[in-house]
Amino acid sequence: MEAEGWQEVLSQIIAGLKEEDRSPARLLLEHNLRRLARRTGASAGLVILEGEGGVPEVVCRLGPAEAESRLREFWPRLPGLERPTLFAEKDPHPWDDPAIPYTLVLPLRQEGRFLGTLALGLAVPPDEAGQDEEEEKAVVLILELEARHRRTARLLRESQALLQISQALSRSASMEEMLGLVIQAVVENIPAAEAGVLHLLEGQVLVPMGTFHPFLSPDSRIQMRLGVGLAGAALQEGHIVRVDDVTADPRFLPGRTPPSYRSLLIAPMEVSGRKLGTLSLQSDRVAAFTPDDARFLSILAGYAAMIVENGRLLEELRRRVEELGRAQDYLVRSEKLAALGRLVASVAHEINNPLEGIKNFLALLSRRLAPDDPNLELVRLLEVGYERIHRTVSQMLDLARREEAARRPCDLGEIVGDALSLLRNRLVDEHIEARVELPAALPPVWVSPPRLEQALTSLFLNAIEAMAGKGGLLEVRGWEDGGQVRLSIRDTGPGIPEEVRDRLFEPFVTTKRNGSGLGLWGCYSILAEHGGTIEVESESGRGTTFLITLPAWPARQEAGEPESASR
Repeated sequence: MEAEGWQEVLSQIIAGLKEEDRSPARLLLEHNLRRLARRTGASAGLVILEGEGGVPEVVCRLGPAEAESRLREFWPRLPGLERPTLFAEKDPHPWDDPAIPYTLVLPLRQEGRFLGTLALGLAVPPDEAGQDEEEEKAVVLILELEARHRRTARLLRESQALLQISQALSRSASMEEMLGLVIQAVVENIPAAEAGVLHLLEGQVLVPMGTFHPFLSPDSRIQMRLGVGLAGAALQEGHIVRVDDVTADPRFLPGRTPPSYRSLLIAPMEVSGRKLGTLSLQSDRVAAFTPDDARFLSILAGYAAMIVENGRLLEELRRRVEELGRAQDYLVRSEKLAALGRLVASVAHEINNPLEGIKNFLALLSRRLAPDDPNLELVRLLEVGYERIHRTVSQMLDLARREEAARRPCDLGEIVGDALSLLRNRLVDEHIEARVELPAALPPVWVSPPRLEQALTSLFLNAIEAMAGKGGLLEVRGWEDGGQVRLSIRDTGPGIPEEVRDRLFEPFVTTKRNGSGLGLWGCYSILAEHGGTIEVESESGRGTTFLITLPAWPARQEAGEPESASR
């Protein structure tokens, strides 16, 4: 195994041998230590490995326990040893026992790297120290096999964690569930991680999406710029950043209080060059993370980035499907209303012809009856009915005719103001406040001003009638949205009954006692002529909002609308 591999796993071997009393490696070490003690006549023995920071760690012992203070004094003389060495009575010893005046030290080396020692406590010097070199090689082999075993076990655990995440991806689990599996994989496979957080990049702010353990608040937001700070450096450079001590790293940006961690591991999350965020781990120990930890965190960050990107694409797909569904519904409704319009026009023509005959007969009756004839009052009532039918038929014909009115770029604010000015007295009489919020930078719309004013006047009049006798608020708001101008008209009336809401724009559908049911159908038809849409949101007892969408003039111009048409 390479020296770098030993550096990564030696601390794990030490921890494992100290924790697992009956592990195979411990049993083999004890067996070799006993055999060597029998051959040399030793009454005590130690297998000492170089721990973190060069601190000696005893992983196997035989006979009397070592004195910790003597071990610290004894240890510094050992790393330079190349061959078995006998420490005499006056030299430092790990045992505080006058019956053990000699110590035979066998250095444990792997490809030249010092790993530790095998120390034997003797009452008398051995016949030949060099005869025990085979035992030294056996111990090194045991440690090497243990190192390979632990690395293989780790790779197996990591593979199982990645398989679990992949299975969650294949069954289309929620993004929160899959990110939870990523964090679980971190906790189970990187034991040095005492805290961690997954951040997503929104603009220039890193927003936490998942946290574990206590160091970071899930509500924290990290203001960052690419290349600034450790997280910014990791994102800009596009590779993992491992810091053994953040207080000694010049890239670390300290806060108002000292950091609650010392070691930091940050993996950037990227997909196709797009920077999505970071996956970071913290530990309160210095140099807590190994290259193996960095390697696995980098893999997990790639999975997390794929999960986030898939979630974004899925959300975009859902939004597009919803938009397509709304567009299809609107198209079906438009075709339905167009068919109804043609039917209405046909019926209106059929009604209009006999109406002319009725009008003439009523005029003839009026002339023939004497002024005091009681039947004259009946004729007057028939004339009123005729006028109402005639007015309705005329409306139907006007709306069904759909003549191409002259259009030009118009200021929507002016048209809204003109429509409201026609109804100013009604607003005052009904104690209704009209509130208009239209930004000055709102782009013009490509419309026929009289036709759009007709539609808006109808909508404003409906709102006034809904609030009649009780007062209220008529709110008109406008804004630009991706090459379109949106206009919201909201009232505080009683709302529209649910049973008619879906059929509101069909002809002859009305909630008014004496309404014709042609007003909203007319609004719908006028807006459809202009390439716009109208939608309604209403809740019983909480008012009604109509949302109008019209193409903005620059968008029409970019689409090839001739500029001369505006003159």
